[in-house]
Amino acid sequence: MSNSNEEFNMAEIAVTRKLKLDNSDPSENNTFIERHQKTIFDKLEHFYTEEEKDHEFAFIAASLPLISGIIHVGSTVDNYKNATEWIKKEQKMPNADPASVLSALTFIYLVNKGVDEWKTSDSKTRINETVEVINLKISKNEEKNNNLEKIQIDLNELLDPTSKNKEKKELESIFRDHNEENLYEEIVKKFDQKEETWRKMQELVKRILTPSHPQNS
Repeated sequence: MSNSNEEFNMAEIAVTRKLKLDNSDPSENNTFIERHQKTIFDKLEHFYTEEEKDHEFAFIAASLPLISGIIHVGSTVDNYKNATEWIKKEQKMPNADPASVLSALTFIYLVNKGVDEWKTSDSKTRINETVEVINLKISKNEEKNNNLEKIQIDLNELLDPTSKNKEKKELESIFRDHNEENLYEEIVKKFDQKEETWRKMQELVKRILTPSHPQNS
């Protein structure tokens, strides 16, 4: 996680060690959150875009049922029980509602993960988004575009976990090799907008859901 403050450290422990919804080791990518990351991210972005313009609390209210569902579907009964005990005893919060605390911590973890994914040049999230852009451009082109189709093949190679090609290209180099640098720059602008959206989401969640934030103290 990119933030070192107490709330974000606690969120990572709750999600990766207690609820076991994700893994702090990026090479272990078969977790519930990893398998459903795109769907989760898309829904949170949708809630933010649709609800925050009316009222920032509406975004939180719309997202919490999703967060609760992730916990109850993605975690086991035993892991959930251990997580609630951890909240009550180790975190010295005997009077807190463990379900609410775990939802807040999972929410914090997810928005922080979103920021990390969008700021990383070759993250799975950026590659997936690029695949969507290329697929859409191919479907809209009436004439065959060999460059786009070659890019599509290289992108699918990047996402294929069974690929034996150990020298996979970086995202930028794929476009450069196929003489589509301008298209890559266009896509990166979209990445930058997404990263900014997630940073705003992160700040909003931190401000509303973490007790130690100045506005909540």
